Parts: sequence; C-alpha cells; structure tokens
Amino acid sequence: MNTVIYDKIFGCIPNDFIRSRTTLRQAAAKQKEKLGHTTIDMGMAINEIPVQFNGFSDLSVASIRGLLVCLPLLFLQEEDLRPVFNESEYYASAQVFH
Repeated sequence: MNTVIYDKIFGCIPNDFIRSRTTLRQAAAKQKEKLGHTTIDMGMAINEIPVQFNGFSDLSVASIRGLLVCLPLLFLQEEDLRPVFNESEYYASAQVFH
C-alpha cells in the first residue's frame, strides 16, 4: 500500500509503469503539470489528496505505515541502456561493469 500511496500522491519516478523513455517524459510532464513548478521547486507536496485503490478510499500521507515500498524492477525495461559511441563508458570493456 505504501508504494501505491507514494505513487498516487507524489508521482514517484522510477516505477514499474514507466517502461520506455517516451513514457518517462510523459510521466514527468504530467507530474509537473499536476503539482505546478512552485511546489516542486520548494520540495513540498500536498498532504491530503484522496486516493482510491482496490476498494480503499481516502488514502493520504497519514495512511503510510513504515518505510517500505516495492522496488521498481520493470523501470525502462523496453530500453537499450548500453552506452553509445559518444559516451566514455562505450570505450571501456563490458567486464568493468560486471
């Protein structure tokens, strides 16, 4: 539930729903539009946003219990993240990164 609450209120990036760079750009633009530049710049978020998830309603920051959230294992899954020729990592052996 913590993961859902954080995602719905704060629009966390990375998450499992963002699997390509296009989706990442769209999610970032949507989140910036939702909160506005003043709240993002000041590092503040809205405390009480009603969230509904699987029959649970009125979830808010106060509903967060503990510190655990799910690790986003599918983030940018559809992208080839190997370095390209104009990046310095391209010229290093692949064994350096393993």
